Amino acid sequence: MLKRFGHTDSEMLQSFGLLNQHSVSAHATQITKQVQIIIKTEQAVTTSQIRQDGIDTPL
Repeated sequence: MLKRFGHTDSEMLQSFGLLNQHSVSAHATQITKQVQIIIKTEQAVTTSQIRQDGIDTPL
């Protein structure tokens, strides 16, 4: 995504209005600080934030 469009996946999803509190980003192991801010701003979560009990932890 970055090479083709000059934006990260999260930036593209945000620009289309597809990143929100119902979004879960799987395999988000190498995200930048900027992407962390986007995910937090949009109230989305990453799979690494979800505990076995279903409660998410803040970035």
